[in-house]
Amino acid sequence: MNCCPKCGCKEAYMREFHSGYGSLTMDLETGDIDYSSMYFGLQSKRIRKYWICCNCSKRLFKDDSVEINKALEEEDGGQ
Repeated sequence: MNCCPKCGCKEAYMREFHSGYGSLTMDLETGDIDYSSMYFGLQSKRIRKYWICCNCSKRLFKDDSVEINKALEEEDGGQ
């Protein structure tokens, strides 16, 4: 699938839950901010199984990797 069959949009999203922390580093002389470690301590978990069209919110397809993630979490004791 390369676009939404309903509206033709070429972008889709999936909901995720994020928890943890991130760090930014600033050069005090220039004010430049380095975002490279922004997501270092962040944990993500998909909370939906379907990719959704960004334009019309139609469910496009099921992502089976969500089931794989849940199975891995159960093996890990939910951590």
